[in-house]
Amino acid sequence: MKRLVIKTTIATLIAGIFFFGLAVAFGIFEQQDNSDRLKLLSNCAFVVGAIFVCIGTLVLISSQGTYDGLSYSVQRAISILPFVKRKMSTSYYEYKQAKLEANNTNSKGGISHVLISGGIWVVVAVVFMLIY
Repeated sequence: MKRLVIKTTIATLIAGIFFFGLAVAFGIFEQQDNSDRLKLLSNCAFVVGAIFVCIGTLVLISSQGTYDGLSYSVQRAISILPFVKRKMSTSYYEYKQAKLEANNTNSKGGISHVLISGGIWVVVAVVFMLIY
């Protein structure tokens, strides 16, 4: 649990850097009206939150083996080319079993901290929007 909190804090701080960069790029300090500032902050927080949620979701889906068929197909198609030295001779079943074995031995520890961080920034965006 403590490890998840640390990872989530780090991911949220990284997202905060992106948030600050977006806010500066869109001219937060040049806005004269507070409602314009809050609108800009809401937009920047939502963009950062949406990006983190999307990245976390893609990695989560990928770690479940959703793209294994596509990966196998591309590797198989490339191995057919005449200039490729390493030919692929495994069946899809063998490939899938090898990927499953590799995922079991190389436990990456999850990606939930990125999803949580993205959710935090979406909530921040909603708060800015309600204040706005």
